[in-house]
Amino acid sequence: MKSSKPVSLDIDNRNYIKFFTNTIVWLLKNLLRIFAKSGDGVTVISFSNIGDTVFTIPALKKLSKIDGCGRITLVTQSNMKFILQKEFPDFGFIFVEKSDFILGGKFPSTGLIKKTRALRNGTTISFSVNPQSIFLMLFSGGNKFYGIAREAYKKAFDNSHLLTMKSHLSDIYFDAVDSFKKVDREIADYGFPLSITKGDEVIITPFTGWDAKMWGIENMIELADRLNKDRVVNFVVEKGKLENRYMEDLKLRGIKVTEPAHISEYEQLLKNAALLIGNDTGPVYIARYYGIPTIAIFGPTNPDYCRHNGEEHIMIYKVLDCSPVDEQYCKFDAGRTCPHRNCLQTITVEEVEFKVLSILEKQS
Repeated sequence: MKSSKPVSLDIDNRNYIKFFTNTIVWLLKNLLRIFAKSGDGVTVISFSNIGDTVFTIPALKKLSKIDGCGRITLVTQSNMKFILQKEFPDFGFIFVEKSDFILGGKFPSTGLIKKTRALRNGTTISFSVNPQSIFLMLFSGGNKFYGIAREAYKKAFDNSHLLTMKSHLSDIYFDAVDSFKKVDREIADYGFPLSITKGDEVIITPFTGWDAKMWGIENMIELADRLNKDRVVNFVVEKGKLENRYMEDLKLRGIKVTEPAHISEYEQLLKNAALLIGNDTGPVYIARYYGIPTIAIFGPTNPDYCRHNGEEHIMIYKVLDCSPVDEQYCKFDAGRTCPHRNCLQTITVEEVEFKVLSILEKQS
């Protein structure tokens, strides 16, 4: 179920597969419509990773303001409930786990289908383009289907926007809402306001969804060491993920280390934060949501897809011949097959430190 990088779109470029899948989903849609409900509620299916879930929030806010929409129920992964339940107290929720999916995580289980059908909502909107989202939508009991679609699945929808992957990530979810009812988009919809009160810790989170996006653990430790001379640095790593040799190195340097067991623990950690430094990774976007300034280091991914307006959110990256321009990921499978990784290796500790100090000096 969980995927940090979208699956290949090759299925959309092979006509015989595209024809086959569209035929299957079209038949299912029309067959299952016999048993559909016509309630005025709306079911939203959103199976996104941590960072992308943050980018769904502006579109969900717009959806909640549409007149006559009925009660909205969000079917989504459980790891972000600490944000979503507070942001949308009037929503209903079905939080899913890995156990709610079968056949390698590609299809919803009978139990999840029953929970979704029990809502008796007439409208279903899919914020995701993976098979588990499409098939849950078809079996949801709704009689009208909207959302973002791939070419291979577009016949499953009554109205949809094709996934283009050539704009800000928030636009994907605005497109999903637009397929249901058109909403206005403003610059303010693409970000979150800064927090008035901040702590004094500099949080550094070195890991990311896949290794090819990492600036490097040694670089992060060296940066932490430099900043720790004048500030309190909190080196935050997922529990059990940091190798012992790095843990010992951090202890010798007198750098604070925190090992949260769950992503929800960032909510408390960020109350003490003046700034968060990371790669292109979920905690950066959670920090933005809570109004904490951020510095994000990018390599094989395109920073334009998740840009946040304002001087308090800095993106550090190098533009090379192989850098993605009109795509979200570079041509080397988002860095996985890159022969050199120069996009990250040419970013120096001094360069990042300079940007960090520029933000901290403004706060002073």
